Amino acid sequence: MSLPAQPLIERLRLQGECDLPKAAWSDELEEQIRIGLSEEERGRLVVDIRDDVVRLILKNQSVVSVSHQPITPSEVYPHRPFWQKVLPVFLLGIVYFVLAYLTGEHYEKLVSGSFLLVLPTLLGALLAYAANYQQPVAFGKVALATVVFMAVCIGISAVALREGVICIIMASPLLFGGMLIGAALMHSLCRWLWKPYKVVYSLALVPFLLIVAPESRTDDIGHAQSTVLINATPAQIWQQINHADAIEPAEMKDALAYNIGVPYPISGITKHTPEGLIRYSTWQKGIQFEEIIQDWQPNQYVRWTYRFRPDSVPKGALDDHVTIGGKHFDLLDTAYRLTPVNAHQTQLAISVHYRVSTDLNWYSGRWADELIGDFAHVILDFYKVRSEQANTRAST
Repeated sequence: MSLPAQPLIERLRLQGECDLPKAAWSDELEEQIRIGLSEEERGRLVVDIRDDVVRLILKNQSVVSVSHQPITPSEVYPHRPFWQKVLPVFLLGIVYFVLAYLTGEHYEKLVSGSFLLVLPTLLGALLAYAANYQQPVAFGKVALATVVFMAVCIGISAVALREGVICIIMASPLLFGGMLIGAALMHSLCRWLWKPYKVVYSLALVPFLLIVAPESRTDDIGHAQSTVLINATPAQIWQQINHADAIEPAEMKDALAYNIGVPYPISGITKHTPEGLIRYSTWQKGIQFEEIIQDWQPNQYVRWTYRFRPDSVPKGALDDHVTIGGKHFDLLDTAYRLTPVNAHQTQLAISVHYRVSTDLNWYSGRWADELIGDFAHVILDFYKVRSEQANTRAST
């Protein structure tokens, strides 16, 4: 940080001496002070450099009153409201976020730790640094500024950058959490050390360097399973599994995945083909894919794997970053086992394996566990309702 020379000169002439933080002292500032003094005053100027303070003294100067408190930025900069001070950085930060987003999209790194964790953490730190640059401010103001800033960035992502709702909902905890953590850490450093150096702003380059760096992600295989007791025969349930048509959104309304934007299923029909048994699944927004039957034991057990063709998921039907069969997420297989309990009841069990591939699997994996686990419960309830309705019709 460099202080303006003129206020220092005025304080010297008034008090005969003044202190300022050593971090603010430089050869350039000394030269500016000497230029601002008269020739006679320059001859009386003494610069006393100590451990953490630089004391400027005008020898034989008539002193009005002397304060040995180091001069602070609040004395040399005009007072401005907090939001007025933060606004320029706020606007620059939004431009920076958009550039980082476009860079991450180009390198396909939006679903990465560098964008979802490092970027918001450093943004929060830089915003807190700018807020505390001239003088410490309450953390409540800094926290509010970071939350508002990220909310604006997310709004821009949704409206101008066409980011999908699914990604926004899943990424928001990391984005907001990262910003608040970064802001809290920098705010604490500013309060404890308060040695503001403009070199701190160079941290803004770190996310870009990480985004363009080679990606390092791991494949984690998740497993969800659930069971339900159905008042129907295995044959009635088997029919519903292999011929689920005209599915209404209301039948799946409780599923978390569909509530955050995943298109609803329309039908799932098993057909005989030259390739063998294939279950054709159709969802809203033009999504169509094939479920290749790997194990077929009528009225007892069925397992299929998934085949997604290039046109299975039209662009925009799902968020491109988390589309099924993509580099970050995939469904591997699904199996149903039917176990008769008695002549009128059957236990239906589902087992789903899926893949999560990011460098944040500790986070994205938890989302997948929650969404797939929730889906398993909802789809079993769907088959329970339909099978019991079929049983009722058969009994009347």
